[in-house]
Amino acid sequence: MTTQSSTILKLRQAESRDITTNGSYSISLRESVLLETGDQVKIHSVFLDTTTESVVELDEPTEIIMDIGKYLFNMFPTPTTVYTNNPTWAAGPPVVGAPQPDYKRYWVCGNYGMGTNDYHCTSVRINPHQKAAEYGDFLLTYKYKEVGSGKILNGQVNIGGFHARSHPHGVTVSISQFVQGDPTFGTAQSIICTNTNLFDYNVAVITDANWGFAPGPIAAERAASIWTEELKFTLPSGRYLPSEVAQIVTDKMSQININGNTSNNYGNNQYLVDNPFLSSIAQLHHNITTSDGAPTMCLVPEVSPSQPVVQNILEFTAGQVPANSAADHLIGANQTSMNYDETLKKLNFDILHFPRYVQEGGQGAFIPGVDFGTGNNESTEPLPVEPIGTYSGVAFTRLEPTSFWQTLGFQNLILPTPQAATLTNLNAGVKLYAVEITSTDGLNTTNAFLGSDLIVPKTADYHVPTANASGVATQLTTPIVSDREFDQVLNDEGYLLVEIGVKIPQKMIGGQEGAQGNGNTATGSNKVQSIIGKYFTSSNFLQDSGAGSIVYQHDGIPQMLNELDVRVVHPDGSPPLQNELGQSNSVFIEIIKTVNVAPPTNQK
Repeated sequence: MTTQSSTILKLRQAESRDITTNGSYSISLRESVLLETGDQVKIHSVFLDTTTESVVELDEPTEIIMDIGKYLFNMFPTPTTVYTNNPTWAAGPPVVGAPQPDYKRYWVCGNYGMGTNDYHCTSVRINPHQKAAEYGDFLLTYKYKEVGSGKILNGQVNIGGFHARSHPHGVTVSISQFVQGDPTFGTAQSIICTNTNLFDYNVAVITDANWGFAPGPIAAERAASIWTEELKFTLPSGRYLPSEVAQIVTDKMSQININGNTSNNYGNNQYLVDNPFLSSIAQLHHNITTSDGAPTMCLVPEVSPSQPVVQNILEFTAGQVPANSAADHLIGANQTSMNYDETLKKLNFDILHFPRYVQEGGQGAFIPGVDFGTGNNESTEPLPVEPIGTYSGVAFTRLEPTSFWQTLGFQNLILPTPQAATLTNLNAGVKLYAVEITSTDGLNTTNAFLGSDLIVPKTADYHVPTANASGVATQLTTPIVSDREFDQVLNDEGYLLVEIGVKIPQKMIGGQEGAQGNGNTATGSNKVQSIIGKYFTSSNFLQDSGAGSIVYQHDGIPQMLNELDVRVVHPDGSPPLQNELGQSNSVFIEIIKTVNVAPPTNQK
């Protein structure tokens, strides 16, 4: 007489000794299980954690760091319209004079003096790794010490792709970065590569010798560096809906006194706002000039393909700084917001700027909107009358930790690292290396949405195109939209495969087409034990009760089961993406044994 006994093996990721990625892990059983002839093995049930498709998961408290640079949009007929006490405009080549306005973003910079310990990094050498046919095509990241302050800053430069056949001995890429020398930091001139994935790009490790410098230190000149301020806060561990992340970040960005108490007392260097996203001219001047290296404050215009040379620099001296709030001017972003779009299922920074405030129709309250430049210019060439949607704003120069922001889907949000520009003549014969800064609305800056309806008057003459000098009210913006779509799996064919790494001779035979050379194993795997359809999800868990299990009956030499590998894969054999599976995954295997039982003895 025979009967059956059942043993359940719980393969829970949380009890794993070795986790490769979520859904791929190894389990050491507390007790070994002997697999004998006639024993049946099947997957009893599977529970896959799909919460990460709709949440942001933090395993531990995470310190969020946001570095911010500020700009002012120059659309004023004369500097005195917005800049108190007429700060000095210094004109560089090729323009003679200082024509205003120029409709450019002017970025707040520190103007540092350079000495005998400062160097100009001019290039970086990229060498192919081993026998790579192609190499490069990546973003090179590096750290360096800022001239004057000695602060450790992050830099980056795009490296193009190269063929080893045409460039067998490497390529020298031009950069322009001033650094403060310190032999204890990276190279002798203080610049060090921070890429951790160079081998992914078939690039040899970048050593000291890869960095090229101009001969000797730079002295007796000055260098501008974009001025940044830091917002830092900690997110507790846990799981967050994207809307929760957006609300937390927005609250932190918007708080008026996030960095300390506020007061209207200019004589004691106390101001009405203490937030890295919004300051005033006087406040910035104090913060900059009292920082390490004692730089002066200047505003450097953004460059463009049509005007690649820094032309006009606005430099503030002590006598040109507002003495009170009535004479001061705000700079930065008064409205900052991260938003979760329920329709797109994406996060976005919908506003990181100080909008223009207009009085639509010349009546009523001033509200955010768009107005048109006057076309007036102090030069002989008038400027075009074009829509202007921002007074001032900010951009991010650093976001950490990188993994957190990448999880949110923000890959290219950082303002490109400013490069040192050519020498510009300041007043009194002072020479300044400015910085070449370029921003793009919708990529690293926001702006009012400049739609075609702006030129349509809301009157009986609606058919007459109009550049409304009084402005047009609008709440629409050009946001920075993340790449990640929540609740959306990119590689989705309706099912997943569960592989169990044990000597169970199952076989899956796939089609020949596309199976060659793709590096995946699912098309010919002998480890697949279950096929899990994605049609049944409950409480953000994908469940299978064994319906897709492939039953195996053992025949042959007994096997001892003590180490089992679990691997969840896509139909093409690729592992799930970072945002597809969380940590709470479990697979239950059932082993059914046939047991001989003696028949009951008749008792009288």
